[in-house]
Amino acid sequence: MIKTIALIDLDGVEVNVEFHVAEEGDVLYDVVLGNDILKQEGIFIVGEGVRFRKKTTVVGQNI
Repeated sequence: MIKTIALIDLDGVEVNVEFHVAEEGDVLYDVVLGNDILKQEGIFIVGEGVRFRKKTTVVGQNI
């Protein structure tokens, strides 16, 4: 298995991702998302797939 790390842009969100390249038939799925992507804030799973948004900070006032 080959391993490499790359900085990728996911809908404007830059993430360092460790890729593992496997032989065909070694894994059941074409893509497996790991913690380096899933731990990012601003990931939305929708009917068409996955959307990535930059983390936003909301500043409010005490009521």
